[in-house]
Amino acid sequence: MITLIIGKESNLSKYLHKYLNNSFVLSSREISKNIFLLDEYKSSKCNIIFNNFQTANLLGNLNNCSSYIEQSIGITAKILEYIKDWDINKIIYTSSSSVYGDNHYCNESDKLLPINLHGSLKVSNEYFISQYCKEKEIDYTITRIFNMYGGDDNFSIISKIINSYK
Repeated sequence: MITLIIGKESNLSKYLHKYLNNSFVLSSREISKNIFLLDEYKSSKCNIIFNNFQTANLLGNLNNCSSYIEQSIGITAKILEYIKDWDINKIIYTSSSSVYGDNHYCNESDKLLPINLHGSLKVSNEYFISQYCKEKEIDYTITRIFNMYGGDDNFSIISKIINSYK
């Protein structure tokens, strides 16, 4: 079994690839331009980790709205449509704590109340993947990640604290 990790630029994707045997990291931007890049994996039973979204340092930038939507949710839809006949074992989607809005003490069972475009599109991807997997009877997991930090980022709270200290 192989694991496809969608979202090549992410620090999380790099670490997952490092520790998951038989994994392959694919660029969502490259797949968006050429969906046939997935073809070499279609004969394998696979897990898919969707760790793709609009680049973190461009989350508030709406200079190119269609690109923003494509990178946030469009590529997920394209991939799911393309793999509809594949042998998929499991799908994991890395969502965000932003789906809870201003809820500082949130639990998994709390209502989803996003207050910005980022959170709203993450909720949309969650529902999209959930519905797809239920219809196809694919095991899936939605993860809601809080305050990621990785190496050279300049957007996480941890990197801001480090930079303030320096």
